[in-house]
Amino acid sequence: MFMQIDGHALLFIFVPVLLFTESLSVDVHLFRKTFWQSFLLACPGVVASAALSGVVTFYVLPYSWSWYLAMAFGSIVAVTDSFGVVQVLKSSGAREALTVLITSESALNQGIAMIFFTLFFTLFMDWMDVSLRDFLFFFLQVVVLAPILGMLVGWVGYAWMWSASDSHSSVHLVVQTCVTMFVAFFSFYISEMEYGSNGIRTTSVAALAMTRYIGPVLCSPEIINNFWRVLAFVTRALIFTIAGMISHRASTSANVTFVDCGYCVALFVLMLLIRSLVVVASYPLLSRMGVGLKSREYGFVILGGSRGAISLAFAISARSALILAEEEAMGDQMVFLVSGLSFLSMVLNTAATKVFVKLAGVESQYTCESKQEYLDHIADHVSKYARTQYKDRWLRNREP
Repeated sequence: MFMQIDGHALLFIFVPVLLFTESLSVDVHLFRKTFWQSFLLACPGVVASAALSGVVTFYVLPYSWSWYLAMAFGSIVAVTDSFGVVQVLKSSGAREALTVLITSESALNQGIAMIFFTLFFTLFMDWMDVSLRDFLFFFLQVVVLAPILGMLVGWVGYAWMWSASDSHSSVHLVVQTCVTMFVAFFSFYISEMEYGSNGIRTTSVAALAMTRYIGPVLCSPEIINNFWRVLAFVTRALIFTIAGMISHRASTSANVTFVDCGYCVALFVLMLLIRSLVVVASYPLLSRMGVGLKSREYGFVILGGSRGAISLAFAISARSALILAEEEAMGDQMVFLVSGLSFLSMVLNTAATKVFVKLAGVESQYTCESKQEYLDHIADHVSKYARTQYKDRWLRNREP
């Protein structure tokens, strides 16, 4: 049953949960500081990664894939899912700006990659003739309209949550949780189905627009955040389960052979080299933009370019369309390769991050610094609060 799931249904059910959870966890203040760094990696970076990955796929794999399908596959594997790497960095006490940069890049590049995936996969399936006028209209829909829709839905969600912001009412907590679910799914639906835009960008922008303002009106931030973390965990588990069943079925058929495992490993190495090339080429700008990056932090940015649930969702969606076009072999090969790349990324990138944390000395240094910065931050706020509340001249003039 799961292996025959409709591709659009899978995207509409699973992807909004992952997008909203990722965007909801971003520190908006640090996101604004690291925006241009994230933009550099997520826009020009993902375009370069998708193009190079498509070229490598076309020339390395022995399949009878056209250029359009190879570029669509390159767009899928250009999507990053930094969940495992970010969790390791957070637990080690790494600089928060670094984790926000990696998470923000992941949230931004998913929408850009989907644009190229939709374009090249549409050309491969020959669903429509794409002229220059059609391409410009498509570009305006996904680049301009999607963020506008996201901001509108996000502001509506914020106004709704503000009207139910009594922290002592359990009913208001339920209402706020339901509002977040409404924003996540409605933004994706209205963008994809009603306006033909980019649901990923719309949902991400809606979540960021809400996160910017909802902090003071949340009844219980911990409960809402934990709710979305659990929902995202279940969603990831379901996506990996479906992909695993499809890969197992494909491996027992003539569509995938043992040799394809070797090609999957080779692709993983080549994709890691492409990611390294893109990050190193961006070094002159990344080191000067936003919060800057230290030389030893570039390794974490490279490892943060792992594949995960979003890439698998794209691959499964493409497979369902290929089956309808009587190209089941191509669909099985695509899901098998993306599943293998995601598995290798989860295991090797996460393990390499743990080792690199110790070798680079990030754990000991940043843990102490973050604690001291936190204590200084608290002391500063307590001092300001005391000076505001007590109009005592001696207290105002005394150094804290």
